Parts: sequence; structure tokens; C-alpha cells
Amino acid sequence: MQYFMQRIGLACVLLTGILSHANAQTARSTGWRGDGSGRFEKTQPPTKWSKKSENILWKTEVGRGYSSPVFVPGKNGGGRLFLLAEPSSLVCVDAADGNILWQETAGYSAAFGEAEAKRITETQAKLETERRDVRKKYDQLRKSDSDSPQLEVLKKQQKEADNRRREFERKFPSEKRGGARNAAATVTCDGKRIFALFGTGVVAAFDLNGKRRWAKHVGVPQQGFGHSASPVLADGKLIVHVEQLIALAPVTGKQHWQADVRAKFGTPIVVQISGENVIITPSGALVTAKDGRVLAEKQFQLSENSPIVHDSVLYAHESGKVKAFRLPKSIDDAAELEQLWETDGARDQRMASALYHDGLLYAGGRKGIIDVIDAATGEMVYRKRMEIGELFSSPTLAGGLIFFGGKNGKTLVLRPGREFNEVAINESERYSSSPLFVGRRMYLHTDQSLYCIGE
Repeated sequence: MQYFMQRIGLACVLLTGILSHANAQTARSTGWRGDGSGRFEKTQPPTKWSKKSENILWKTEVGRGYSSPVFVPGKNGGGRLFLLAEPSSLVCVDAADGNILWQETAGYSAAFGEAEAKRITETQAKLETERRDVRKKYDQLRKSDSDSPQLEVLKKQQKEADNRRREFERKFPSEKRGGARNAAATVTCDGKRIFALFGTGVVAAFDLNGKRRWAKHVGVPQQGFGHSASPVLADGKLIVHVEQLIALAPVTGKQHWQADVRAKFGTPIVVQISGENVIITPSGALVTAKDGRVLAEKQFQLSENSPIVHDSVLYAHESGKVKAFRLPKSIDDAAELEQLWETDGARDQRMASALYHDGLLYAGGRKGIIDVIDAATGEMVYRKRMEIGELFSSPTLAGGLIFFGGKNGKTLVLRPGREFNEVAINESERYSSSPLFVGRRMYLHTDQSLYCIGE
């Protein structure tokens, strides 16, 4: 009887959550941080939860990855969640109960075929074995005979083996590596298809039922620690940024254009200038979405985070500097952005992208220090070190509150304003993704699991 009553209670909670999915979220929750802003204003998520039970509606193990979840509503209510998991999987989860509906892969075999994928895997294994064997021989000889002239020979062989492995991985990165790994980017959806981009440089399109429509290799990440820039949609094109900025046809994967713009870890954003869609990259380039024309370059320099735009003002959080620019009124004036102000920020690595709310900018650095800045003047309103660990997750607005996530699993719920006002600090598993809010729920992808948090 107790089990039966628990199931009834859970069903009521799930139904309440489904019915409260706001229509406004349907349009914006299509990619990383929803529409890229991190603002989910018409939601009412809980402010308190615990790692084990309090306000945890369900928890599903989905696999390792830094990918943030994306919500796609169903035709008859409810909806599905999509996210990436290592080594190269797209996972579809029922938003109501956490059941995995399907899981499909897009590795090298999807882009090159089984034979070439096998060759890549075998070559990677062979080069790794060579590297380990020569290193083992060197270590053994050094311990037994540290004066042996053969040590120099083995040292040279070790360097050559390292170089051979490194050169091959520059062309074909391993699906299993450190840093940002292979599943750090967030998917995007055009309502009919889900687009996934992996750290190998493979981009693929799936329909909502999990059938892969196309896959191709678009380049090799050059940053050295994997790839995390998520794909975005603009002007009826799928924009991916791996080596160069590339526009693909969403239906076929055919390339429309390529712009010679260096990729970063941060995700490009899309703005409108005089009615035309323009892509702004973390490296400070402005590129027209329709034809890939580079309007401006190096207006600012970001690496891990993304710029944000509010009311035609662009904000860029560099390490140690925060800058504001006014977007041009026409494409012809886009060669140089008008800088409105520049102020000192915490000198720290900026993994998290900033959030704008009610005239203030909220941003955090890897060391756990947040800057709250007046968006109109650049004045530092306050700066505070938070006790929630490293900040990889980007701050998010939901239910009139701001959620800051620490990599160690602690989440600060902050009341916005010109003074620090802590509402709660909650604990979960470690995570580096950004949370998603829908209706009265919060969806959080931790290092291994997907949580649904709701009252």
C-alpha cells in the first residue's frame, strides 16, 4: 500500500510539472542556456534540494559529460530532454519520469564509415601501446642502470613515439580524453531535428525519434583540451565552430559557407543588426549568417565563455577586464564596435558566461569570485568570494532568482540586487553544465547523472 501511494503521489507531482510547462519556454529552450541568455523568467523552480531526497523527483544515470540538457515539448503535453554523453552518444530522456527513451551514437563510423573508423581506432591503440612500451623500458633501465648510454636512445624513441601519437590525434582526436572531453557541447534543436557536435569534430543530425539523418566531420579542435562550443541556429543554417566558423544546411548537412575565424571554447551568439542575423564569436568576430562575410574581428578576446547581449549592448567578460559595446545600427557600421565602458574584473579564468538582469551583470570566475557590475556605467556594485568551489557552470535566472553552480556540486541561490543576499546553498553531485528550467522544474546534468528537481 505504501508503494502504491508513493506512486500515486509521484504521478500527481509529474502531472503538475508537465502542465506547468510555459509556452514561453518552448521557443527559447532550444540550445545552450535556452536562447543563449540563461534567462528562464516564467519558471518557478524550488530553491532547496538535497543530494539524496529533498525535492528530487527523479535521477537517471546518463553517462559522463559536461553537456547541458535541452527541453523539447511534446505534442500532447510533457516533453523530452536531450543531452550528450561520452564517448559519442546523444541521449533522449522522458522529462516526466526520467526514463531513457533512446540513445544513439555519432562517432567516427557515422562520419567516415565502419572501415575508416576501425583504422582510426586501431591506429590510436597502436600508437598508445608504442608510447607506453618505450616509456616502460626507459623507466626500468633508469632504475636498474642510471648511467647506461642506452637511456639517451630510449629517450629519443620516447619523444618520437609521443610525437607520432600527438600528430595522429591532431587529425583524429580520441573520443576518450581529458579536459573538456568529447561530450562538453550542448545540443540544439529546430523543432524537428536535434543537432549534436562532439569533441572529435563530428556533427550529426537526428530526428526526434533517434534516427540519424546525417553526420560529417567538420574539423579538428585546436584548443588542446577538447571542444565545448555548442552549435547554434541562425538564418535557417546550423552554425558550428570547431576550427573555422561553418554554416551547414540543417536538412542535409551540406556546407553553405566557411569563415576564417578562430574557434574558442565559448559558444557563438546570434544577434540582429538592421534586420540581419549576425554571429558574434568569443574571439570578437562579427560574421553575417546568410553568407559568412566577416564584418569585424578581434573586438574583444574571450576563451572559455561567451559574450551576452541585452538591448543592443554587448558585454564581454575577459580575465581581469569587463567591457561593454554598443551594437551598430547597420551592417555597414559593423567594422568597429563602439566601446561604452571598460572596468576591472576579478583576474581569473572565465569558464562561466555572464548573466544580465535588471540593470546588473552577474559573472563568476573559476576561483569562485563573483562580480556584480552596473550594466549602464561599469561600476563595480560588489565582489564576493563564494564558498561553492570552482565556477564552470554559467549563472542562470529562474523564478526571479539567480543560480550559481560550483563544480563541487554546491549551488548558490542568490536574490538579485545591489547587495549580496543568499537564499540557499544546495548540494548535489559534481557538475560543470548549466541548469535548465522548465515550469516548476530544474534539470541538472551532473558528471554522471541527470536530475529532475521540483517540489
